[in-house]
Amino acid sequence: MSRVLLFSLVLALSSAASATVPVGTIALYSDGRVEKLIAIEDQGLRWEDDRKRQFLRSRNPAIPVLESRQIMTGRFYFQELDSGDPERLKELPLGTPVHFTMTRHRDGGAKKRDWKCEFLGSKREEVLGQSQTLDRYRCVRSALSRKFHYSVRDSREFTYSPELGVLVQMERKTRTRTQTRELVGLFRPGETDHKTLSRTVRKIRAD
Repeated sequence: MSRVLLFSLVLALSSAASATVPVGTIALYSDGRVEKLIAIEDQGLRWEDDRKRQFLRSRNPAIPVLESRQIMTGRFYFQELDSGDPERLKELPLGTPVHFTMTRHRDGGAKKRDWKCEFLGSKREEVLGQSQTLDRYRCVRSALSRKFHYSVRDSREFTYSPELGVLVQMERKTRTRTQTRELVGLFRPGETDHKTLSRTVRKIRAD
């Protein structure tokens, strides 16, 4: 994404960043991902992307996606906490690891996933033209290999805005690739139209 486009987005969207993100808000990321907040539920926030995939995310960003549902195909999975207490992350000294296990249910089967997360601290930073408190985390998922030793399958370091309820920046590494993502736009309901948003997304994906 060009610096000129990013700068213009910041100017255009600075009014979108506030302490409350209402249903209908659209989040735009530097990798071209677009998500719309479609519901606020007891367990967390439900987002839908432009490929009609829904994601239910906990208000605790260290907890992986609680539910993923592909509306077009009907495929889905959900996860639940099996052991551990990731809610303690911000209560412990900075950098203290918290281990927890999630059970993923999919197609009639279930698989446990072991996570270790650390809360790395909070600081004020400018997000889309406004000062926000950002929380920083590091999370690693490990699995027991056939040789009976644990290997890292997924590692993520990210910043999250508890005021906005959105991921601001993330670097994710798996065994096959590295992904980076940064929040570049946050549109409240009525602040953009489909044509303008589509044009902006095409420019980002083309860079």
